[in-house]
Amino acid sequence: MKDRIRWLFYRGFRPYPGIGHGRYARSLHIRHPPEYGQTRAYGLHVLRHHATRRSSVCGRSRYALKRVLAKAAGMGYTMYVGPELEFFYFKDSTRTEVLDRGGYFDLTSLDLTTSVRRETVSALEQVGIEVEYAHHECGPSQHEIDLRYKEALTMADSVMTYRLLVKEVADRYGIHATFMPKPMYGEAGSGMHVHQSLFKGENNAFFDAADPCHMSATCKAYVAGLLFRAREMCLVTNQWVNSYKRLVSGYEAPIYCCWARRNRSALVRVPTYKPGKEHATRVEMRNPDPAANPYLAFAVMLAAGLEGIEKQRELPPEATDNIYEMSVEERDANGIGSLPPTSRGPLSPVRTPSSCARLSESISTSTSSATSGPNGIRTGPSSPRGRSIGIWRSCKKIAASHWTG
Repeated sequence: MKDRIRWLFYRGFRPYPGIGHGRYARSLHIRHPPEYGQTRAYGLHVLRHHATRRSSVCGRSRYALKRVLAKAAGMGYTMYVGPELEFFYFKDSTRTEVLDRGGYFDLTSLDLTTSVRRETVSALEQVGIEVEYAHHECGPSQHEIDLRYKEALTMADSVMTYRLLVKEVADRYGIHATFMPKPMYGEAGSGMHVHQSLFKGENNAFFDAADPCHMSATCKAYVAGLLFRAREMCLVTNQWVNSYKRLVSGYEAPIYCCWARRNRSALVRVPTYKPGKEHATRVEMRNPDPAANPYLAFAVMLAAGLEGIEKQRELPPEATDNIYEMSVEERDANGIGSLPPTSRGPLSPVRTPSSCARLSESISTSTSSATSGPNGIRTGPSSPRGRSIGIWRSCKKIAASHWTG
């Protein structure tokens, strides 16, 4: 008997349409905001449906993350993630009419969006999601709510709940919230900076007190792996056409493949070590956007980092200058590449099969043939479930035609 896992935001405990009899198992310890009553419950649950036929569970994005986490666990690592998601509030969903003109960390404007953000934080905490910070961002009507770091799978679940709650609370106030990477030309875009670290037991595997940068060999190899696969990972971390309208020069969005500690124009930032904060040693990937699938985004970043550790990739020199002010010749001389300028950009590199490509191929092949599940429901690529992992099927084709080895 195979378990078919279906993730859903449920309304009550009504059976999932078309699946038939199944078992509902609580997956997260999430409380329901009482003010929403029974009209909308925010617990994220797992529907485990015992089927006699072969399950298509391997095609689910959550399972992809679980597989990479299992590989990390086999190497002795546990991944912790703390994302910073940015979003915009607009008057409605038909136009980009902003509701405030505040700036970064603006605390002076007490307007509608401040109230909406405050209630969103309260709703998140009521469902058991810890909030680290909440503040106004650079753009007009742009806001950010940061989640306190958790184990990667738990955090990916929380991000899904987070995005739903942000939209629902905004809807209650008659406004529209969007995680679109670049909704307005000439203004800052929205990103999802992903802080990540690996632990071995209770110890941070990224920290080394003897290193001048307080970075262990594991941390350096991990960062090198992220940089080496940065372009390919854009297939997942920046999967929309609109994503590349954000990744342009002149704003805070990173477009150059390098790392630094204090240089925010770098793709990967390693926050400066603070005495007594060994557990806070981490790396920050700055190019993902908040519209990405968090399961797949965390999976490919971890896969790239683990590949760097396994192959002991060498970390390039730190970029201390403002990269935006460098000429093309200067960047080439320093070995600084760039992210793709369009959604077709990640298809161009011809390299040996990467962890990202191998991961996508194994996921996509699990749903490569259309089969009928219980009650005649199609589970192949032509079904809605199959289309939900279309990005991974595309990755498989890309791997077959562009990567050799």
